[in-house]
Formats: sequence, structure tokens, C-alpha cells
Amino acid sequence: MKATKRPACIVFAGGGTGGHLVPGLAVAEELRRRLPDARIVFIGTKRPVEEHMVPRAGFELRTVDAPRTPGHLWQWPGYPFRMWASVARAKAALRELAPGVVVALGGYSAAPVAWAAKKLGVPLALMEQNSVPGKANRLMSRWAREIYSQFESSRAHFAKPDRVLMLGNPLRESITKGSRERAYKLFGLEPGRPTLLILGGSQGARTVNESVSLAAADLESGPAMQIIHQTGSADFERVKERYKASKLASHVVAFLDEVPDALAAADLVISRAGATTLAELAACGKPSVLVPYPFAAEDHQRLNGEAFVAAGASVMIRNGEFTRAEAGRLVRELLFDEKRLRSMGDAAKTLAKLDATRDVCHHLLVILERADS
Repeated sequence: MKATKRPACIVFAGGGTGGHLVPGLAVAEELRRRLPDARIVFIGTKRPVEEHMVPRAGFELRTVDAPRTPGHLWQWPGYPFRMWASVARAKAALRELAPGVVVALGGYSAAPVAWAAKKLGVPLALMEQNSVPGKANRLMSRWAREIYSQFESSRAHFAKPDRVLMLGNPLRESITKGSRERAYKLFGLEPGRPTLLILGGSQGARTVNESVSLAAADLESGPAMQIIHQTGSADFERVKERYKASKLASHVVAFLDEVPDALAAADLVISRAGATTLAELAACGKPSVLVPYPFAAEDHQRLNGEAFVAAGASVMIRNGEFTRAEAGRLVRELLFDEKRLRSMGDAAKTLAKLDATRDVCHHLLVILERADS
């Protein structure tokens, strides 16, 4: 693949959650390696996850005050005007940046940028992580040259299913290069002790955070174990205090930058069933307990997780059933059963698509070359 004749500009639009943002960062990092002179810009929200992760990865972040899709009738009257203003700001940004392609990552904040790209004739590509696309992605798919998806079931939800390419969910190259030994030093944990990793998500997972942190008091009298717990910003202080009151060895953070090392150290993971998290679990071959977010659009997290349960890689439990007692029971049942954990981890590996980042980058480079010719 030849580089473009002039320094390229690629815009990634959307985000708002780690599940949308992480695949975009993975592709952006690979594009930076292949096109070191390219300008890569993220246009998203002012949410903490973006303000934390995008600059840390070395990319420029701009924000557009995009309106959420109204959920109630009384919210609709002002929505067209707010959207029009957001599209106008997005058009101004795209005129300045002159990108060769806009990559929409999903979420409501991607919609004004995608709409602006359509109006300006900028090629649009769409990344869809979930089994059931959200409203924004369904709308934007009408304008997209290509749609990169992970689940075959998502194809039927798009207006132009022939443009959907089943390439998998892009992951950062580093995700499979974590070190268990480095994790022990980094998180102050004991080598060889069974390790539980809790991924509360970039916005937190209140039920998961509450149930597991409360169960710490019940687990401290059992076999020795240790916990790495990523809480999101809202629950951090409360969860940290609960672990401090228990005798369990723990490392609690709001945001987890060292995900590869944490996964390398983990013997069992408890998390939501977001598509990006599942892709990371598969790539690293990690057994998991999945607690799908109950308010995900069209229950897509449960649908995401069903493939992992069917393969034997995960145990799934509904949010309302994941109580303190149930969290303690599942940890005691699974964390110390080495044979079952090994079997679940092997099953998870069979679901991995490790070439997704490379394949998505290849298609974007083709779009860039066509735009530059």
C-alpha cells in the first residue's frame, strides 16, 4: 500500500464511552504507524473518558456540542435547531481540517460530524461494535461508504447491508502484550495469588461496583485473593473506602490505563458486556462473568454476550440478579477452580479476531488513496 501523495488528514468522530473510543484509538494508532506524517484528529464530547484517553494517546481532541437524540416528546421542539448549530460547527471544523476520510465511531456526538461530511462530500466510514447498532449509527449508515462490524447480526439493521464488512472490533496492538509480573509491581499485588479484575467501564457500572465492593467483606474470610477494580469516576471514592475497610488486597482506580497488564494478571474478569470489552477478553483468552447493562439500546449487551456464553467462555447474569450475595458466590465458585477457568479462557480465544485493526486500516487507506487521486 503506497502512502498518499500529500500528508493525509483523518478525522475520527464520536466516542463518549470507552467502548466506542478504544477501537477508534486502535485504528488511529495503526494509521499513525503507517502514515507518520498524517494529521489525526478526534472530534467528540467533553466527557472525562475522551479528555483523558485521547490526549494521552497523543492525538488532538476537538469537541462539538452535539445534542442527544430526544427521548421524550417535549424534548423535540428545540432539537432541530441544536442539531443545525452542531452541524454548522462540524462543517467549519471539517473545512479547516480538509480530511480525506471521516471515521464515525458511534454515539450521538458522531452524527453532526457525519452529516457535515455528507454535505461537504467527504468520504465517511462507520465502525459498529455491537450486535444491534444504535440510532446514530443506523442514521449515519445511509451516508457511509463502508461499515466495519463485529457481529453478523448487525447487518440487517443497516439501510445498506451490502456495505457492511465483517472485520471484527479493532483493538490496540498492546492489548495482548501485558505482563503479569509487571502488573504485580504496578498494582502492588502478590505474585501467584488468584486475581479478580473488575471492569466497571469508562462511565462506571453502579450495580457491579456496589455488589463486588460490598462482597469484599464476605470474601476476606475465604481463600487468599486480590482484586484490581476499575470503577469509573462516579463510584471511585465509595468503592475505594469499602476495600480499605476490608482485608482484601486491592488496587482501585477510576480509569485504568494499564489494561493489558491488568488483563495479563487476571484469572477472572467481571464486567459489562460491551463489545469492545468482549473483544479484549477474547484476544487475551480471559474467562468472565458478564453483567449486561440493562438499559443498553435493544438489550444489545445481552445479545453481545450470548456468543460468549454459548462458547463456554463466560457466565452471564442479569443486572438485577447480581447482588452482593451472588457476586460473592460467583467469585468463590469460579476464581479458585483452575480447570474451569482454563477451559473458559480457551473458549474465549476461539472468538478472537486479532486482525481487525489491520483490516480496518487497509480499507481506510484505500478510501484515502481514492480521495487523493
